[in-house]
Amino acid sequence: MDRYDRQVRLWGNAGQDLVRRSHLCVVSRGETPLLQEILKNYVLLGGSRITLYLDAEGGRSNHLLYGDLREALAPLNPEPLELTTHRVNLNSFVIPNSERYSAIVQVGLPVGLRHEGDLSPPVIHCFARGLCGYVHLQLSEPHLLLDPRNEYTIPSLRLDNPWGELSQYMDSIHVEQMDDVQLSQLPFAVLLYKTLNTRRAATTAAQLKTVLAETYLHGLNPRAQSDLNYAEAVRFAHLAFTKNRQDGLLNRLTRDVCPLLEQENKLGFQDTMNQYIATLLSTLKRYADMHNGHFPLDATLPDMESTTHNYNALKRVYEAKAAKDLADFKKLIPGDIEIPEHVIDEFCRNTKTTELFEPLGVCRGPPDSSAPPLLDALKRCQEGKTVDLPQLNVTFSYPTETYIAGLVTQELVKLITHQFVPIDNCFVYDALDPQNMATCRL
Repeated sequence: MDRYDRQVRLWGNAGQDLVRRSHLCVVSRGETPLLQEILKNYVLLGGSRITLYLDAEGGRSNHLLYGDLREALAPLNPEPLELTTHRVNLNSFVIPNSERYSAIVQVGLPVGLRHEGDLSPPVIHCFARGLCGYVHLQLSEPHLLLDPRNEYTIPSLRLDNPWGELSQYMDSIHVEQMDDVQLSQLPFAVLLYKTLNTRRAATTAAQLKTVLAETYLHGLNPRAQSDLNYAEAVRFAHLAFTKNRQDGLLNRLTRDVCPLLEQENKLGFQDTMNQYIATLLSTLKRYADMHNGHFPLDATLPDMESTTHNYNALKRVYEAKAAKDLADFKKLIPGDIEIPEHVIDEFCRNTKTTELFEPLGVCRGPPDSSAPPLLDALKRCQEGKTVDLPQLNVTFSYPTETYIAGLVTQELVKLITHQFVPIDNCFVYDALDPQNMATCRL
């Protein structure tokens, strides 16, 4: 079994490769347990390039585990550890732009540091005190998702707007000549297509179910009430209609996303993957304009109660269309940028996912006025002020530091791999009173 087998199941080999090639910048007042846990988690994930800036006047408050940081981290990753440590004056320090950092983590700093240039990599601010802590994500450019990894996706069957080969395949199936057994072995997509093409047109899932019952159950196959493919056709009738959903995605792409990306392209993207996805989104708009509003087809079909022969025959039609759409899409990609093939393939598999077009910027809306009072108390603790809260009276709690470090690492993976939706944009944690835990926008 591969060392990273479990996490590869979550974000794939391409995502793991991005983690492996990433370069993390960490800035901390001192060597704290929170710092140690963040670095440990990052190295365990497969990251090996770290630039660490420590306050020249900062002390060491971690007397629990490691004596030498490099010696402690090196055994956690089979690749050589590239750890560079600098002692700087954080009061005047400006993060240099000479390195292409994948992300920056600022540990326990009361004021965010400045960065050379107009753009900076994603910045995660974190702090833990006693039984509480927070994680705050700050972005200087839209963060584009290659794959949001939703719990489920809606397949694009395109039964309401089929292409030529799909219509030919469906029309070659003569249901009126089949017996009860043969009808029960058809994929539910065939039943829905045939129903859509009856004289009684249906424009909604509810109407389609009614027509399906009248024309199929009460006409063609009265015994179908107990057939699993008929039950699936009723359950998934909504999948027959994709055009309205496709039009909504195209409108959003045209109205919200492309104008924003055009503005960002003038400034230039700090993150290479953002540049790739922005280029692909612009190409997607051109493709849709040239193909009657359709995006490249994703060949993924849901499981269907059917014979293997019937299901595979239908699947081949979708796979052939998806391959052709992908080839046509690649021809439209500008030649001045070289985008890896796997990125293009992954992008086209996820064009129907709305989160793909969601740019997560610094200011997605007005600041959240409902930020919990605990966040203000934590900010005052960072500044060295006294706060009279029982959960903050404990100076140090290793479980809390470990939990906050885990959240930071989780967000790092999201940012580096461009998978999963990041927090928006601050999370406050209270181990003593769960009522104080909240997500807010700063």
